[in-house]
Amino acid sequence: MRKISSVFLILLMLFSACSEAQKKSDNQNTTTMFKNLSVDEFAKGISAADAVIIDVRTPMEYSEGHIKNAKLIDIYGRDFASEIEKLDKNKSYYVYCRSGNRSSSAAGFMISKGFSKVYNLSGGISAWERAKKPLER
Repeated sequence: MRKISSVFLILLMLFSACSEAQKKSDNQNTTTMFKNLSVDEFAKGISAADAVIIDVRTPMEYSEGHIKNAKLIDIYGRDFASEIEKLDKNKSYYVYCRSGNRSSSAAGFMISKGFSKVYNLSGGISAWERAKKPLER
């Protein structure tokens, strides 16, 4: 019986410690997450003076049409991380891909590297096109 009590106590302590660590992690994440923006919010944001637009699609996708002034940093490229690291962390970054999945990953990576103003285009360039927003080819 004493053995069972000891095991129970150890499990209770581990659970408590894990719970506390998760709470701290959750609190940190809420203040350091990127924000998903609608097409209209994204369009408004990219007109700001400190806005940098990043297209994380492949070069072929980029050549088929991209948002004006977008910088191509292919998330699949081997230099993706080093290109992101070169960016000024004080600027606002507006990131997009085809559907919003790759750009969500890229935005999360940027946050993990110390960027604080990162915005993801919900629905990606597909949503941008459906909203009849302009593209450069």
